Amino acid sequence: MSGKRKAAIGVGALGIVALGVAGYFELDARKLYQESIDETDDMRQDELYDDAVSRRKLAIGTAIGGGVCVGVAAFLWFTGGSSGRDESDAQGLRVVPTVGPDGFGLAFGGGF
Repeated sequence: MSGKRKAAIGVGALGIVALGVAGYFELDARKLYQESIDETDDMRQDELYDDAVSRRKLAIGTAIGGGVCVGVAAFLWFTGGSSGRDESDAQGLRVVPTVGPDGFGLAFGGGF
C-alpha cells in the first residue's frame, strides 16, 4: 500500500470521528435550545440560548472540518495508486484525436 493510501486511511478516520463529534454537538445544541424554551427565568433562558448557539457553531465548524478531511482522504486514496506499480505507467490526462465516418473529435482518457 502506498504512502498516500495510508495517509488517506488516517485522514479519513479523522474525518469520520470529526463528523461524529459534530453530531454530538448538534444534538447537545438542540437539547440546550429546548431547555432555553422551557426555562422560566429570563437570565437563565438567555444563558442556555447562548450556549446552544455556541454549540451549534462548534458543530458546524467541526462538520466542515470533517467533510474536508473525508474529501482529502478520497483524493489521496484515488491518486495514491499501489506502491507495487511502476511509476513509468501512463499517468495523467491523455487526449487522442479521433476520426470516423461520421466526423472527428477528441477522446479523453487517463489514469492515476
